[in-house]
Amino acid sequence: MRKRRKGLVVKLFLLLGLTLTCLYSLQVLRQYALPSQEKQGQGSSLDTAATNTTVTVQKPDEVTPTPVASLISATTCPGLTSPQPTQSLGFQPVKGSDSFVYSAHIQDDHIRVIALVRNRLRPQGHRLYCQIWHDDHQPDDPLTVVDAQVQLMHESHGRRYAAAFIKCPLLPKSQRRPAVVAVSVVSGHRCRAAGNKLPPLAVSSEPPADERLQSEFTVCVSPLNLRYSRAYQLVEMLEFNKMLGADNFVFYNYSTGPNVDQVLQKYVKSRDVNVLPWHVPVRVDTWPPGKQPSDVWYFGQLAALNDCLLRYKHRARYIVFSDLDEFIVPLKDSNWAELLSRLRVPSSDVARTHQIQRPAKEHRDIFIFQCTFFRKEWPQPLPKFETVNSRLKSSVLGFTQREREILPAGSRSKMIVNPRLVQEVGVHQVWEGEASLVVPPSLGLLHHYRSWETPKQKVNLVTSKDVAVKFGDRLAAKIQEAWTGLPGVALDIDIKTYGGTIS
Repeated sequence: MRKRRKGLVVKLFLLLGLTLTCLYSLQVLRQYALPSQEKQGQGSSLDTAATNTTVTVQKPDEVTPTPVASLISATTCPGLTSPQPTQSLGFQPVKGSDSFVYSAHIQDDHIRVIALVRNRLRPQGHRLYCQIWHDDHQPDDPLTVVDAQVQLMHESHGRRYAAAFIKCPLLPKSQRRPAVVAVSVVSGHRCRAAGNKLPPLAVSSEPPADERLQSEFTVCVSPLNLRYSRAYQLVEMLEFNKMLGADNFVFYNYSTGPNVDQVLQKYVKSRDVNVLPWHVPVRVDTWPPGKQPSDVWYFGQLAALNDCLLRYKHRARYIVFSDLDEFIVPLKDSNWAELLSRLRVPSSDVARTHQIQRPAKEHRDIFIFQCTFFRKEWPQPLPKFETVNSRLKSSVLGFTQREREILPAGSRSKMIVNPRLVQEVGVHQVWEGEASLVVPPSLGLLHHYRSWETPKQKVNLVTSKDVAVKFGDRLAAKIQEAWTGLPGVALDIDIKTYGGTIS
């Protein structure tokens, strides 16, 4: 009897210990595996999705919605409760529709939602509605429901999903309701409970005074992907663009390597960089390439670029669209501000010398830069930079031969734009906006540094040392200084070391 009682006591203690262990494990899991809303609101978090380590950091000046009490519709959709506006953590599904929404931006006469939708020539299926919730302290119903208008962006390349604007019309200003606190897109029924909630961004449609602009030149970059790990390239891209006038960088992060995470964290702390999560919810490109094409073109690149355009429409004087391996280089001036000043009001002599042709409409704040390739198969650093180049892999300092050909505007070109004059950008051109000016290659050029798919192809090349001579000393010092603050960070990580399929 005593043995049986003793055995029962032992079993009870074992059961209690197992229960405590499970509770502790659950607490750890909740604390570290699931990013909490509180942590996201602190402005710095590390988000790990599947095997992809990605850094998701937002600067304090990003929009942080103020929590409000839940609103209840009494007449529009009786009993429907408003979703609580929160910091958007990425794409959110539209229930009952093959669509995903990312962000909402208030424009003059509508709210424009960045989305991914099924790419159909004639959209069919469930109708979409916008539920617009107002901070309404009056007895009127706080909810407005309107028909959504879907506008596909250009350049979908025939993929299953396309980047799109979902437009939610607003009443005329004289009839407009109080401030919008949340926007949801629903499918099938206008009073359906929403599966997404978007805080409104750019809450004022009125352009701010110049002195209230937060940035002179904001650089918008296509999504980081395939465990992007070329930290040496990222550091040079940041430092050289800062020399040219950039004071803010916006990255959309699908996946990065741990070394790039550390670089981004460093620049976020110095308030130069803003990183937004970009976990595209459909099939994307992989390495090695899969047999099936991706569902959306290049990680939803068009949606990211146009989100950046809208996000900084009234916060940046200019937005620069360029990638990690290219630079918009002023050839006669020291920086972008001097170049644009020359282009906006050129003297007649300058106009004749550089063959500046004005667009039909006299808007001078959208500039297209033609592209030329500096192939990485042709290393030729200046002797004075050989050491720093071999150690830190600088493209600008290490490659001074380019193709003779300068591609026409619209082919690989990039832009600097006044965002208030543009409604939609593409990768290499402005699709909707005021008239643009193609910058003469003698004044400004897009330098694209890349390894070519056919390295043995014969092309005419020219030596182009002017940029290395003009900017080299300062750039070499900036790059070395930056890496001094990144001890132990790998310059690069071979994608093969990650193993498996990388996206």
